[in-house]
Amino acid sequence: MMEMVVAASYETDAYIRVKEGLNPSIADCPHCWAKAYVESGEVSVCFACGETVAADCGHCGTRIDVNEYNQDYPELCSYCAHMLEKVMRE
Repeated sequence: MMEMVVAASYETDAYIRVKEGLNPSIADCPHCWAKAYVESGEVSVCFACGETVAADCGHCGTRIDVNEYNQDYPELCSYCAHMLEKVMRE
């Protein structure tokens, strides 16, 4: 149900962002997997479960959004998580 509300409320914003080459504003929530996570610049929250992944990387300070979020390394951006995994493999 909440997925339909989010889609109806943010579909225009999602279309404009994709058209401009930006990440879509509606994504799958990494916590509950509902397609109800909204990342629009003003809002960064899942409307189904209330969780948010918005934070700053603990290593480099880059802003972590839903597209950067890695469940294995929630405090790191995708690049720092990749580099950590690379170092650990060596």
